[in-house]
Amino acid sequence: MEQAVLDSILFGLGAAIFYSLSDIVAKKALKGKDPRIFVLKLTALGLPLTFLLTASFQPALPGQIGLDTVILLLAAAALGSLGYHLFYRGLAKGRVSVFVPLAGLFALVPVAAGIVVFGEVLTANLAFSVLLAIAGTFISSFKLGRRKAQ
Repeated sequence: MEQAVLDSILFGLGAAIFYSLSDIVAKKALKGKDPRIFVLKLTALGLPLTFLLTASFQPALPGQIGLDTVILLLAAAALGSLGYHLFYRGLAKGRVSVFVPLAGLFALVPVAAGIVVFGEVLTANLAFSVLLAIAGTFISSFKLGRRKAQ
């Protein structure tokens, strides 16, 4: 197996596990709290850890970062911040079993961008996986004849 594919699988599984655990912990922490304050506190606590983890992965030298990279990083940070705000607001106000699968569809956007922007190939396996993700989200997020537990 190609190293890039193996890395993609291992890091993807790791990210899924830690994001999932983060969702569970965040839902407990958000109980009765304003999600805006929660995001600020989470960011304040998470930034030092993020810097430490980032520094442990061969950091780029200052000469390797141009203005175009800085602009793209600022755009990514702004979009990510908005996404985090919406995520924690939804987590605070909604039901985890409905909200998280819908929020999990975020993965479909980078898949589409990989194909359209970066020229990655749309294989039958990838197309089928995307369809299953959408179907699974629909099935798990909406009432399809389920009865309420009494």
